[in-house]
Amino acid sequence: GREGSSVRPCKRMTPMSVNTPCDDPWLFTPDQVRNSPSRKDGISEQLEGQIMVRVTKYIASCGSAMSLPQLTQSIGIKFFQRFYMLESMAKYDPAMIAAACLYLACKVRETHRKVKEFVLWTVKLRTVSPSYPVGEDVVDGTDRYKEEKSQLLYAEREVLRVLNFQLSVDHPYRHIYELHGNYCGKGDNREVLQGAWNFLNDSYRTYTHVIYDEREIATAALYLSARFYGFDLEQARSRPRPPWSPSEDLRILDGPLPEFWKYFNCDLDRVVEIGHILLDIYEN
Repeated sequence: GREGSSVRPCKRMTPMSVNTPCDDPWLFTPDQVRNSPSRKDGISEQLEGQIMVRVTKYIASCGSAMSLPQLTQSIGIKFFQRFYMLESMAKYDPAMIAAACLYLACKVRETHRKVKEFVLWTVKLRTVSPSYPVGEDVVDGTDRYKEEKSQLLYAEREVLRVLNFQLSVDHPYRHIYELHGNYCGKGDNREVLQGAWNFLNDSYRTYTHVIYDEREIATAALYLSARFYGFDLEQARSRPRPPWSPSEDLRILDGPLPEFWKYFNCDLDRVVEIGHILLDIYEN
């Protein structure tokens, strides 16, 4: 299913510090990202980055219109990023692949929507223009509707083929909850949690999630948010922590907490790298 692609998921030359296999098949090196298959077809790294930003906004708009959870949207974006690490944007229309990735993410997360609803909203939001300020309406049963539905389902099959039906996806949001719960306290400093969540949402505008482990990204997001709100993660290591309910699906450490980057066995330099990438989003 990956024949003809110039980039392959590969083992990292240096082992990752986090507790994940170092040969994660869906993590790529920065050089591989810079030289993705689209580069051979004349699509520059800058243009590909601009398309990524537009697609992220497009998926978010479609998700909002269909009341899809943030997690479903982020998984759709991650499928999209994986797809274009193996295929060229010149070969497959990014807007159609984006719609297919979101449609597939709905199935994976069991946040199902009817294909009719998907066709109507993805076309409507894709066709917003000066001539159609609110987008085009596609009427169920028309030839246009049938063609759009056929293209969506074809794109879904292509995404499954290229990803080799490997749809297991980790996400950073649950790791953020665990870090925040241990270092900030359950129910305390909610602004730090919300800030970290916002950093994570914006991180999907970049290829960060196909380069770094999600626990590294979560650690960087919490660190940036804590800095922004003036919360001292180092001082939090010795603060009393309230008891947690055993029903909580979180790992709670006994005794003193390690430095925040060591909680998930992250390398501090890599956490800082991610932090710079996230801050660059706002500068650009």
